[in-house]
Amino acid sequence: MSNYNIDELARQMGFNDTYLNKLKASNSYITESANQDRNMINSQLNQTIADYEKERQDQNNNFTKEAQAAYVDYAKSINPYSVQNSNINRMGLGNSGYSESSLIGANNTYQNRYTNTKNNYDNIFANINNNIAKAKETGNIELAKIAQQEQERLLENLYKLNDDYTAEKQREEEKRRYEEEMALQKQQWEAEMALQKQQLAKSSSSSRSKSSSSGNQVNLDNNVNTTAQNSTLQKLYDNLSKAQPSNNINKQIYRNLIYGEVQNGHITEAEASALFNEFNL
Repeated sequence: MSNYNIDELARQMGFNDTYLNKLKASNSYITESANQDRNMINSQLNQTIADYEKERQDQNNNFTKEAQAAYVDYAKSINPYSVQNSNINRMGLGNSGYSESSLIGANNTYQNRYTNTKNNYDNIFANINNNIAKAKETGNIELAKIAQQEQERLLENLYKLNDDYTAEKQREEEKRRYEEEMALQKQQWEAEMALQKQQLAKSSSSSRSKSSSSGNQVNLDNNVNTTAQNSTLQKLYDNLSKAQPSNNINKQIYRNLIYGEVQNGHITEAEASALFNEFNL
């Protein structure tokens, strides 16, 4: 379990839904891997503890056998034949030669043997308990390492995706600014073309009014059209030389402008083709 809410951090960084889904998908693999490591550590720890518990039970059974054996030997020493004989012997009667001092000696022997056995097995049990505690401590340390590594990997993944997200946003912003600039240039271009059309229209009207014959009128109209074509062609050439369009969007804008001038009769198809070839449109 991570110490940070990675999804919340991503939202604070401004991740959109696409990048949030990418983050969740990649984080799921990181968490799954960490869980597998945790399960392995827990499984090993449980097995280790189970082994120690079995050893504890085995040693407890051994202790019980040793204690019982000590008591059996003690009982035999004070009662080698029967309960009645034991009573007589305790009183020093029946010519048995068994005295009170002998009874005390047997009891002391039993107590010493039992105490030594118990102390020995207490040490064994203490060692088992200590080993169990160490195993748990080691397991906790390993689990803590796994949690820390998981956290670091989740944060690294977040920062990497944030770099990708930031780069994509920058590209989108650059594209937006470029398209905005191209739109503005197109608007300015169209305004200049409209102004030129107005000026040419005025010039053509003035020339026609001064003409004295229809033949002269035809020649003047042809001259005006030729002048308009040359002016438009020169304007297109100058703008293309300055812009030097290199990407598809920019080229498409200028292609559309050139096609428009052909349709409006301001330049010929041959002149348009020459512009296309000249500027690799």
